[in-house]
Amino acid sequence: MKKEEQLHIGKLVKAQFDNSNMTIVKFAKAINKSRNNVYDIFERSSIDTQLLDKIGHVLDYDFFQHYAKTEKKLSKTRARVLIEMELTDAEIVRLGLNEKVFKITKAK
Repeated sequence: MKKEEQLHIGKLVKAQFDNSNMTIVKFAKAINKSRNNVYDIFERSSIDTQLLDKIGHVLDYDFFQHYAKTEKKLSKTRARVLIEMELTDAEIVRLGLNEKVFKITKAK
């Protein structure tokens, strides 16, 4: 990975937390940390794997998928995938799918 493409796990945790319906107090209690420590976690570029696993369980999200090497294998092969999903416009933009969706819907 290039320097500017490196994963900032704290920002990813913050994004997943923001998508949850959990309060900061409830989240802190669930991972056995103080509120201040939770805010510190959001700023970290790396997190202990045990803590990341616990956070993943609490937020029901697999953070380890971002460290998998399978992405390189997939990028070497071009594939056509057909998926039907119900997403809001905001979700499409957040997931970075807006250009792909535009191309697909324009072609029809």
